[in-house]
Amino acid sequence: MTTFADRLIELKIKKRVKWPEVAKKTGICQATIMNYVCGRREPNLSYLIWLADYFDVSLDYLAGRDGP
Repeated sequence: MTTFADRLIELKIKKRVKWPEVAKKTGICQATIMNYVCGRREPNLSYLIWLADYFDVSLDYLAGRDGP
């Protein structure tokens, strides 16, 4: 798994939400999110920003470039 996928899973667990809720709140299709989680795809910049905003973390953190 990629650092991005690991961070995404970690943030989901910390926020105590399910993937359908993440999809609904971010506007990103759940299948797309699952592709990120499985490491099959990486998000474009817009989706990365939406995810970072939803989880209230920096883009660098979500991308694995720094700590919390």
